[in-house]
Amino acid sequence: MTQADRELRESGSGVAAMGAEAPRASIPAGGVGTLSCSAKPLTGEDPGAEVLDFSTNVNPLGPPPRLAELGVLTLSLLQRYPDDLVLRARQRLAEVHRVAAENILLGAGATDLVYLLPRALRPRRALTLAPCPRHYWRAAEQVGADVEGLMASAERAFAPDISALRERLSGVDLVWLASPNDPTGTVLDRQEMLDLTLAYPRTVFVVDEVHIEYLRDHTDRTLLAPGMPPNLVVLRSFSNFYAVPGLRLGYLGAQAEMVKRLETVARPWSVHSLAAAAVPLLLEDDSYGVRTRQVVEEERDFLVRAVSEIPGLRAYRTAANFLLIQHTRHGAPGVQHLREDLRAKGLLVRDGAGFRGLDGSYIRITIRTRPENERFVTVLRAAMHERA
Repeated sequence: MTQADRELRESGSGVAAMGAEAPRASIPAGGVGTLSCSAKPLTGEDPGAEVLDFSTNVNPLGPPPRLAELGVLTLSLLQRYPDDLVLRARQRLAEVHRVAAENILLGAGATDLVYLLPRALRPRRALTLAPCPRHYWRAAEQVGADVEGLMASAERAFAPDISALRERLSGVDLVWLASPNDPTGTVLDRQEMLDLTLAYPRTVFVVDEVHIEYLRDHTDRTLLAPGMPPNLVVLRSFSNFYAVPGLRLGYLGAQAEMVKRLETVARPWSVHSLAAAAVPLLLEDDSYGVRTRQVVEEERDFLVRAVSEIPGLRAYRTAANFLLIQHTRHGAPGVQHLREDLRAKGLLVRDGAGFRGLDGSYIRITIRTRPENERFVTVLRAAMHERA
């Protein structure tokens, strides 16, 4: 064992300081750095336009400042297997959620765990509330499951209909849900979900909570808590809220027996040392989360108001850091032209047709900083006016 490894092992945080304290990089107060706006040139775009990516859901503040300390330890971390760092990360996450380390399983992002679950559980029938990301369906279909969707109503702002869900659960082995849901941003009622899991003990309910930390009361709303039912699995991720999608770091919470079952088919060493060592640093600064929620709430309200004032568009209120927008005037053809116009001005948005259960009349945008959001609204308003 090298001296660097020895220091890392003895560190309570999982990323030991080299000597008395690790050198600290010079970083802005808001985070390691705000989202980069640079991208390769886009065909047909205004040559002078700076490209802004509104298609990916990442915290506009950038990663927490403490994460910069990983830089001085990168070489040492890359020279070791991640086992003890993963264990330490599980223990830290267990402390946060007030559960045992045996209730936590790390993965290479939440998507890695989405595909792991059907491989371990082997469902014959699966059900998902829609609209939703397509990987819920693909993951279950890859193991031969019949997958059905329960579509939420746009007239009800895509609010989840749990009563309708109950009517469809007979014979269903696996249910996918999300809170907040992507792309609609709707939130599940915690007690209603607990009642549902108890009423259908033979059905496994997977609740994707990768965006839940954007809620001020997320600690009261999360289902990842002591006393979880044995048929409940909760997914979480660091990619979005902590702005580190490149780390590929996610985790799930479940009863210990469920975690053991999943570990039997999980890929060995799916989480690398850098990702595992980042966990205590990402979780250390509570003020980062407070500031993030404040900024996102302010900018979300601004975007909802501004977009709703543009004729031909409808913005759906959301609890997350993204916004679903419907083109009510020309539907899918209107969205196609709109995306082309925005792209020509250096603005990238997510096509709603990429989600299961949505047609081509929707786009989804992420919430960015005020100057960037103002630029988006200005270009959006002009594009809608020109094609009125």
